[in-house]
Amino acid sequence: MKKSVSIYLAVVFIVLLAAAALLARGCYVRNRQIDDLTSRNAELQARITSLEGRIADRPSIPPGPDWENVKIPGVDNPGEWLAENLMERTGLIPWKGIMGGTMRIYDASQIWFIGPGWCLAWAEDGHIGGYMLLGYETEGRTVRWKLLDSAAP
Repeated sequence: MKKSVSIYLAVVFIVLLAAAALLARGCYVRNRQIDDLTSRNAELQARITSLEGRIADRPSIPPGPDWENVKIPGVDNPGEWLAENLMERTGLIPWKGIMGGTMRIYDASQIWFIGPGWCLAWAEDGHIGGYMLLGYETEGRTVRWKLLDSAAP
């Protein structure tokens, strides 16, 4: 009986030793993978930092207006003010709405100022829409808008 208990304990010990070896091997492999991924992450973070620096060094394409030097009496944010002004000018839109829709520039985020005196705007009625290239001039609080070109995709 003592002999069978000893054999049983030896077998249990061997099984436990094998299980421990397998777990240790698995941990080793996982640790290697973690080390490799950590190293790769550091490389990619350095690359991102480098690319962000290169992007920051490039001028805006196309360059927008120098809003700090655009002076409109009584207006703190000339870009926002001009966008609101343009959104009110439905007569500039060269298309008519369809199916009961009203052609408008519905959102100021759909107006892009692309230099000193031009902007690109998207107008729509909920069914169709198109881009307009506009020129503008300001004199005091007066804005003169001119439709330069338009295209409906």
